[in-house]
Amino acid sequence: MTVPSFYDPKRIGQLYKTDPNTAIAEGLAAGLSSAANDPRRVLLLLVDPQIDFIHSDGALSVPGAIEDTQRTLEWIYQHTDHITVGK
Repeated sequence: MTVPSFYDPKRIGQLYKTDPNTAIAEGLAAGLSSAANDPRRVLLLLVDPQIDFIHSDGALSVPGAIEDTQRTLEWIYQHTDHITVGK
């Protein structure tokens, strides 16, 4: 599993912003190629992942959302080379 340097599971539930250029550079350094020409198309669909659901002080805080977010992120990192489109 290739995990980007900016991912820290201890920070899930805290608001932080990742620089897209850093994410792109790390993906290229990890040998990930564009999914544009993938023969198999795989869609990852996350339904309504609002920040207020994840943060414990959010207006719509959901118990267990931090752990769910960690599992989701780690699944994405584990399967990045198979995901064609993210929505």
